[in-house]
Amino acid sequence: MSLKRFGFILFAVAYAAAVWVVGWRAWHARVSERVTIHLAHWQLEGTVRQGIEAVIKRYEQLNPRVHVVPVVVPERSYVEWMQAQLAGGTGPDLIEYTMMWGRIQELAPRYFQSISPEVAKPNPYNRGTPLEGVPWRDTCMNGPDGYLELLHEYYAPTIAMFTMRIFYNRSLLREVTGRDEPPRTWRDFLALCAAVHAHARARHRVLYPMANSAENSRWLADPVMQGLGSRVTARLDHAHTLKVSLEEGAAGYLRGEWSYRTPEIANALEVFRELGNNSEPGFVQMKRDVAMLDFLRGDALMICTGSWDASSLAKEADFEVGAFRLPLPGPEDPKYGTAALGPLSDGGVKTATAFYLNKDSPNQAAALDFMRFLTSVEGDQIFVDVSQWLPAIREVRPTKFSGQFKPFYDGYCWDPEGSVFFYGSGDEMNEAFLTEMNQLFGPGGSIGAMQAALERVMPEAVGRDLTAYLRNARNAFNGEDASYAARHRGEPSDARLLAPSGLLEAHYYQIRELLNENKAAMPREIFERGSPGREAATTREAQFSQGVSLLVKQPVSQAQVDGVRRTFTALADGGADDTAWGARYFLGRIAEYYQEQPDAGEAARQFRQLIAVGRDSAWGQTALTRLAILQIYAIDAGQTPAARIAGAEKLLAAARGAPAESDLSLVLADAIFFYRLPAAEALPHLLVAEKLGQLDGPTRADVLVQIAEVSSLGGDIAQAKAFYDKFLDEFPRDQRHYMVGQKLAALR
Repeated sequence: MSLKRFGFILFAVAYAAAVWVVGWRAWHARVSERVTIHLAHWQLEGTVRQGIEAVIKRYEQLNPRVHVVPVVVPERSYVEWMQAQLAGGTGPDLIEYTMMWGRIQELAPRYFQSISPEVAKPNPYNRGTPLEGVPWRDTCMNGPDGYLELLHEYYAPTIAMFTMRIFYNRSLLREVTGRDEPPRTWRDFLALCAAVHAHARARHRVLYPMANSAENSRWLADPVMQGLGSRVTARLDHAHTLKVSLEEGAAGYLRGEWSYRTPEIANALEVFRELGNNSEPGFVQMKRDVAMLDFLRGDALMICTGSWDASSLAKEADFEVGAFRLPLPGPEDPKYGTAALGPLSDGGVKTATAFYLNKDSPNQAAALDFMRFLTSVEGDQIFVDVSQWLPAIREVRPTKFSGQFKPFYDGYCWDPEGSVFFYGSGDEMNEAFLTEMNQLFGPGGSIGAMQAALERVMPEAVGRDLTAYLRNARNAFNGEDASYAARHRGEPSDARLLAPSGLLEAHYYQIRELLNENKAAMPREIFERGSPGREAATTREAQFSQGVSLLVKQPVSQAQVDGVRRTFTALADGGADDTAWGARYFLGRIAEYYQEQPDAGEAARQFRQLIAVGRDSAWGQTALTRLAILQIYAIDAGQTPAARIAGAEKLLAAARGAPAESDLSLVLADAIFFYRLPAAEALPHLLVAEKLGQLDGPTRADVLVQIAEVSSLGGDIAQAKAFYDKFLDEFPRDQRHYMVGQKLAALR
């Protein structure tokens, strides 16, 4: 090679290297400007992970300066991993969490950022779609898993929706029965189970009707207890809302309105026993993975699981998988017909797969923007098309495969949160049921043994659950006090309320009263000794702000509370301005919730004094409902409930403006229902609250149903029809739609 030629090659190589270096530096500089956010989840089912990655790819095309990194952690270790990351301050920007794991009411304010102000705005990624201009929170099909009712806050949008189904092996069904259509009635289902047992005996093979496990059995127990117990649940609807919360179900248990020996509930236990006895023996000790393998190996014809497993089953099974709803006994059933009210709907199916925004995320704006795209029509459609899950967002179409799992709404469902006889009042009652359910199954199992076991453990379990509810509610109220005080701008003529509806606080006192009546343990607040901060505060406003912040500064010590009380006493006695009224309000709240030994009498005294001197202020108007709650539930115990309610009704005269009058009217109506007084006495209060137009969506839906129900009971058919119609028009996706339609048809 000549020297000249060698020099030319050397020059070309050097030039190429220079171009590469310059290009690399330019690319690196551009890439380094990208914001990187991390999204943690545990979804390893089927093509779900690929669905999330497809959404990320499209988002990065639209937003090249943002890089989204998925962090996938197996479900078995996910919760411990997540809690360790959050505690150490190293958590990802977006974190999947589910309310089914519990503790979210406690964890959310500590670790996650509320997005309530953001969900009130339209999602910009919905421009050009039918959801353009619609508030983000209203783009969801049903109530999202990320709305925490006790905290009145939205924390997480959701991307999917799930239903429970019985999945079956079509090939095996044809082998056993000669057909591939699933059973349509309970008797057909039992006949199929008998055919499977006979088929297994004839061929000397291992084959069971149901693959089952401790976890899968939860998903069988819930609809069975809910469907067979529907007549009992209807009787627990003392508030006439056509639904019963878990706390209301627990209240009925404490009051003796139902037990596991109630005939309808005993029937439900018997149906659950039949399902268990048609499952693989020993399933109560098995893990969900074992049940899934039994089904995939062909050792079981059916398995009960959620639609989240559908894509995994279709991918892993070497046979065609079908699905159907568990056919519960209906009114036509010769044995259980008297217990069943009618077809059971899938209820208030909440959307799920919620992603929470880490409070410590340095990239909150970018993470929030990605959440908007993820829950837009385009984003959720991409996810649904790949994952084969049901969508969470309106206007998003399910695939042909996932469409077969769409919720069934044309039926009855009084307990949309889950069966009050199975999920009970919370984790403790549910765990007690699951722990004792082994008493039902096998040759030695019986309904009586299960009933006796539940009678031993349930009272204490209910007490622990409701005690936890009181503790969480009290913490939530304390946090709200500080939040609403911070938003208040000190306008003495402003009659708007500082806090949302007092119904939740009324429910707090109702549950406390029930626990006292049943001598269950009340929660004890543990205060660590310490001293309050000594930051300088030179003005009344600064002293007030400092006092409010100290009430929520963790850990809250009794000395801290005592110091704030002294400051607020001086402020309340030292003037007649907004600061004085705010201080007086907090003196009442301190006596009611913050101090070690609550003093309802002192709280009522402070609220009365506030109303006397600052009635027209926001503080005074908010105090009206709080004083009414104390008068009804916490003081004047010698008076009858009717007399206490009548005394609280006098406070309506002091209400200045629609918010206070509406809030007070709701609390009065709720008390009438709680004490089982004639429902007609609540009707005027409900009509006032509805007319004033201050109700949020869920509360308005309840009030419309209550007015219609009570009007119907009182014989005012025209008014009942009008409010049933109004409910159907305004809330077409509410889970009570079918029941209201049935009632309206009967009236017509």
